Amino acid sequence: MVEFDHINIHADNPELVAEFLINVLGVKLGPIPDGFAVTWLYAGDQAIIHIRHRTAEDIAASQGIDRGRGWIDHVAFGPFDFDDTVAKLDALKLSYKTSGIASLGLRQIFVEGPEGIKLELKCPNAV
Repeated sequence: MVEFDHINIHADNPELVAEFLINVLGVKLGPIPDGFAVTWLYAGDQAIIHIRHRTAEDIAASQGIDRGRGWIDHVAFGPFDFDDTVAKLDALKLSYKTSGIASLGLRQIFVEGPEGIKLELKCPNAV
């Protein structure tokens, strides 16, 4: 069985991206193994997001794809409480869009952060 381990994000401003993810997802800064020049964000004991400063080599390697964006549209996390999450995003003055899949009993909140990072926040049983 495949399990999610982590996502690695290259960012022009890793600190701003980390702050956005901490505020929206509730993840926490955590220990970084020796030799890694990245920020690690944890959900519990699991480092699920690694953020590294984008280099000129990264940009060149993207072969003209602006800011390294490509086929990934968003990253989804959950579960969240719909009403609590909307209130939090409003307090953070972040714009978002909502959607839902009634047959799954699921509401979705899509929020875009720094550098075009888009999150889907899954809210089960909130249709």
